[in-house]
Amino acid sequence: MPEYNQYCVDDILGENCERLFILESPHTKEIQLKIPASGSSGLVMAKELFNSSIPLGIAIKNSEINGVGIMNAVQFPLDERAYQATPDILMEYMNIKKLQYSGSAFKNDIKKKLSEIDKLNTIANFHERLESVVKEKESKEIIVCGFISQTYIELAYPALINVRFKTWTELNIGGRNVNIRYTHHPSPKREGNSWTI
Repeated sequence: MPEYNQYCVDDILGENCERLFILESPHTKEIQLKIPASGSSGLVMAKELFNSSIPLGIAIKNSEINGVGIMNAVQFPLDERAYQATPDILMEYMNIKKLQYSGSAFKNDIKKKLSEIDKLNTIANFHERLESVVKEKESKEIIVCGFISQTYIELAYPALINVRFKTWTELNIGGRNVNIRYTHHPSPKREGNSWTI
């Protein structure tokens, strides 16, 4: 078992999963509860999508919301603040979040950094999990939230190019045609901008 396993959070999937949300990585609350989108971002999603005051991950776990699932592109935190002490093997991954936003080149900056450091094969892990979910749950729509998640799906599926923001784009995942849509990360820190899909 890897030394960082205690910080990993598994995907959460409803009984059926027509719509799948891909977030970037877990944070403190998600690590405590072992449920993705169980903190402030999950609350933003729940309010916008279902007018609910229960974070989306918790609502899915409690079977209060069905038909949706959540997975993180990376199953361990990419933010040092989520760790008491960041495991050495993960230190380089923390540099992804430290990249400065550079407009249209930003995703390429993330791709370059990720290609240099991905010793833990997080791209392959993401690809494998996504294929499995789409196949087992027959997902029809995937909402990819935030630049890091969008980078991961583009590295996992190089055929996915020129996706326009908040516009549906078709992608073949494991033999199934799925509609992909890019949107912002549902962070409550978006300076008053409300999150939508």
